Amino acid sequence: MNQLFENILLIAGSGRNVGKTTFACKIIRAEKEKQIYAVKITPHFHKPTPGLLEFEKGNNWIIYEETNASTKKDSSLFLQSGAKKSFLIQSEREYL
Repeated sequence: MNQLFENILLIAGSGRNVGKTTFACKIIRAEKEKQIYAVKITPHFHKPTPGLLEFEKGNNWIIYEETNASTKKDSSLFLQSGAKKSFLIQSEREYL
């Protein structure tokens, strides 16, 4: 089944602590009525935090759904800001 996504906002950057997550959370809070789905993509693997449920897995990537809205992880902050759902994608850099 093909799914059409009409409104996509991509926030990207290579630096840490430059405001990407803060900006995304402000948009989510301002547009809650639009039922925003948030996705965090990271080019490395790390141990999942409590509340990350494996959604789909490939040889070089994993998609988690975030269900814990009480941590300081980006995917959790998206839920705290009002995202309908939040996902974390972990992948090896060369497979992004």
